[in-house]
Amino acid sequence: MIAATILNVNDRDQNRYVVSKMLRNAGFQVLEACTGTEAIDRARSARPDLIVLDIRLPDIDGMEVCRRLKTDAATASSLILHTSATFASIDLKVRGLELGGDGFLVQPFTS
Repeated sequence: MIAATILNVNDRDQNRYVVSKMLRNAGFQVLEACTGTEAIDRARSARPDLIVLDIRLPDIDGMEVCRRLKTDAATASSLILHTSATFASIDLKVRGLELGGDGFLVQPFTS
């Protein structure tokens, strides 16, 4: 069985590390990016099954990254799960879904 590939996008090293570690421990293949530009490039080259995408990035916000990926035929089929530690309003969640996002999680994640 081939493990799903997940692109984890977060500019905060600790947050990216924790999420990537949890996903790898669950058996997923994980790629990482720390900017919106890097996320778009990695998504186009690797075509991940899922993109865990932080809203706040240093160059392009996660909403715009989502819009670009969902309107590009090469990456439109990747699922996008938005995450945010600070931006979690209902309006933002709705906007993410309208731009093609598939879900929204607020950090920190709890089990």
